[in-house]
Amino acid sequence: MLFDKILVLLGDSSYDDILAEEMGDLVRSSRGYLIVVKPKIIPRKFPEDASLNHLNVNSDEQLKNFAKKTKLKEGRRLKLENPQSRDLNSVITSFLIQENPDLLVIPYDLIFNKKNQEILFHQNRIEDILIDNRCSLLIWKNQKNT
Repeated sequence: MLFDKILVLLGDSSYDDILAEEMGDLVRSSRGYLIVVKPKIIPRKFPEDASLNHLNVNSDEQLKNFAKKTKLKEGRRLKLENPQSRDLNSVITSFLIQENPDLLVIPYDLIFNKKNQEILFHQNRIEDILIDNRCSLLIWKNQKNT
């Protein structure tokens, strides 16, 4: 199956390098476009000791590493963004509407946050977003993070 445009959301996982290589291979083989988004989710109760600048630096660094691993030239077939938000659903929805991808790739850890054992957004919500925007979903799970 060929995908013209793939939207990838990044989490905070150390397995993003593997995801980058897989998505880079997929995009190269289909000559499609890869849009990579690293949402900076700002907690409602933003901790006093945390720095928004620190969030920005971490997100930028993660996007640069992801871009390097995909081996795609930025500006040609790779678009990188890191929006700030308090709500992951709004980030996903806005990028689906804006980019209209054929495939949405979400790391497993971004949906099921193991640290807090809470679901960031429920399966029904994912289905609604995908049906409304007519795209396929790939929940990417590295074998090592089972």
